[in-house]
Amino acid sequence: MLNVRTVSSKRKWDEDEVAIVQAVAERLGLTLDNARLFEETSSRASRERLVTEITSKIRTTNDPQEMMKAAVEQLQHVLGASRVEIVSQKSGPSTGQPELER
Repeated sequence: MLNVRTVSSKRKWDEDEVAIVQAVAERLGLTLDNARLFEETSSRASRERLVTEITSKIRTTNDPQEMMKAAVEQLQHVLGASRVEIVSQKSGPSTGQPELER
């Protein structure tokens, strides 16, 4: 919302002034939307870069245990997490949905 006030409460806006305010408001909206989209795109690109880096480190070995260790270490580092666990899943008996092993 763009709120424009005058010094005098008795002042009337003419058509040209209203058109100017409307045009500025439209352009401001477009500019703010572009800034938001740029921020989202930058954030997405940064996230993709991190995923690529982690994936590259995981792929440095063919040993599944080392892959999981690398994934855990990288996620801990990137997220600042104190603990990351990999929990194996298997299909549930009746639903076909994954069920956590206990």
